[in-house]
Amino acid sequence: MAMSGRRHARPGAGRAPATPGRGSGRAFSSAGGGAKASRVLTRRGRRADSAELLKMLRGLAEYEKLEPPSRAAERRLVADIFEKGRLGLFVASERGRLVGYALYFFSYSSFLARPTLYLEDIFVLKDHRGRGAGSALFRRCMEEAVGEGCGRMEWAVLAWNRAAIGFYERLGAASLDEWRLYRLTREQLLRSVRRRPQMRRSSAGAGALLN
Repeated sequence: MAMSGRRHARPGAGRAPATPGRGSGRAFSSAGGGAKASRVLTRRGRRADSAELLKMLRGLAEYEKLEPPSRAAERRLVADIFEKGRLGLFVASERGRLVGYALYFFSYSSFLARPTLYLEDIFVLKDHRGRGAGSALFRRCMEEAVGEGCGRMEWAVLAWNRAAIGFYERLGAASLDEWRLYRLTREQLLRSVRRRPQMRRSSAGAGALLN
């Protein structure tokens, strides 16, 4: 099963996750969906996993019917994970082959006064779904959230991905239907920042709306 938490983080102060490559691997055995039993191993991602990670990322883009990241974006992603520590990475393997990954980062809840683990991506290769890799990766993220003292864990899922939604709801996860997601693209941000003086004048009477 492919599950996806996609690029919809709520506002918050980001925090670097644990250093990639640290931590022991975990084993998870499953014969879910009638599939032949297999042994899934999960561990923190390493720089040496970069090529396979990017292949799976392209697979996720295809699954979600989205444009894959550009080569420049791929280079930034690898640097943000393994050099800048902006994101954490778990990978799942079967018989020595990487078959899935989970990518996450931390934001913060001011009301809970605790960090939030935000699951950016979770993906399993098509031929390896239904064998427990997705469940094992999700569990590693839950354990990470608990270990880091998080008040909650959040992610987004495409409305048509009923298999993933069913999995999340069986865990007791709730859909935040009362929240409405907003987004400014990088291009919009750049345009807005460049005309900041004009924005200040036009927003002078709108303080009550922003506070």
